[in-house]
Amino acid sequence: MLARDETKVTIADIALALSGGTLQRDRASMSSNDLNQVDRMVGGHLEAARRRAGLSVIGVCAAIGVDEIRYRRFETGRERIDAVSLQRICRLLGVSPLDFFDTLSEFRADVEDRPRWMC
Repeated sequence: MLARDETKVTIADIALALSGGTLQRDRASMSSNDLNQVDRMVGGHLEAARRRAGLSVIGVCAAIGVDEIRYRRFETGRERIDAVSLQRICRLLGVSPLDFFDTLSEFRADVEDRPRWMC
């Protein structure tokens, strides 16, 4: 779990937490390529959701308070999106954060197999 002094939770952290282990152990066991793959997948979902909503990059940036370069890095997976930015984007686009993880079947399967009290 996160230490109390760690306040920035990223999408990859959420995905790793959903996998059932602690973030430190899971992060160490996943290669940087695996983490980059998650970032690219989330970015692709982010871009698709923005396009479905009919919004421009500049419009999203203005609404959530992120500069255009950083936002484009989110969509390409070159920068890991933090939880606060994801929450703002989801509210703006009318989607759930879970929508960004629909293709992470190994994470979903693990969560669905757990007793409710563990989720």
